[in-house]
Amino acid sequence: MPVVAGAMHPLRSDRIALMAQEVASLGDEADVWLGSGGYNGPADWESFYVSKYNQKPTIVPIETSSADFIIDQVKKNPHQITIAAIGPCTNLALAVQKAPEIIPLIKRVVYMGGAFYCDGNITPASEFNTWFDPEAADIMMKSAFNEQLFFGLDVCNTMELSTEKFDELRSITKWEGYQAIMDDSAAAAVFSEDANAKWWVWDLLVAAYLIDPTIVTHSVNTYVRTETEFGPEYGRTIPSADNPGGLQKVEIVLGVDVSRFWEVVESGLVGD
Repeated sequence: MPVVAGAMHPLRSDRIALMAQEVASLGDEADVWLGSGGYNGPADWESFYVSKYNQKPTIVPIETSSADFIIDQVKKNPHQITIAAIGPCTNLALAVQKAPEIIPLIKRVVYMGGAFYCDGNITPASEFNTWFDPEAADIMMKSAFNEQLFFGLDVCNTMELSTEKFDELRSITKWEGYQAIMDDSAAAAVFSEDANAKWWVWDLLVAAYLIDPTIVTHSVNTYVRTETEFGPEYGRTIPSADNPGGLQKVEIVLGVDVSRFWEVVESGLVGD
């Protein structure tokens, strides 16, 4: 599976500079985690990899941009590509801006992002992925893809991960590499400090859906957009029963079959 370097910055040129200022202005109402916006990038990714994992990388990124890779793969495989967008949508936004002709050629886009009928988790208004690059999220929502489906905080907040479940998942996988990933995760750090803490599964919902779409038990179809005017509402994902113009109808997941979800996850962990 090829690895391609993604965009280095959100679409808005001053977005990173605004992040710390924005979170500071919200005080206790905001998360303090800024993702890559909270760090200076390493001068050399290979040296950083060695310092992090104590070994040299066995694979290197291919020599192309993420946007060009998306464009190339979609054109080579029209109506076959499903894009799992489990982070900010910058790369896909750049691709459709550069080559809008790929929009009808993409089979579907499945997102982890947004907070449509609930509060955000990085600010009161916004979920992290849409908050990080609201302009990219809005471009995606307004693109006429054949199918757009969102796993937002509306459903992600209902899918808690307990210490007991975390330990169970770690114990059933036989791949030491994945056990090491779990041991180095933010969830492991939280559980080590408080055995009664809760974590959430977020992106795993997208992966499980792509394996078995029947995990979705409740969803709504509506028009959506992302607030792109900087201010307290910046990054909010806004559903609308009516289309004032330029919006696309998308599917927002509101409920999943919890038992079936965990069956899908567990089957992946114990497989070859």
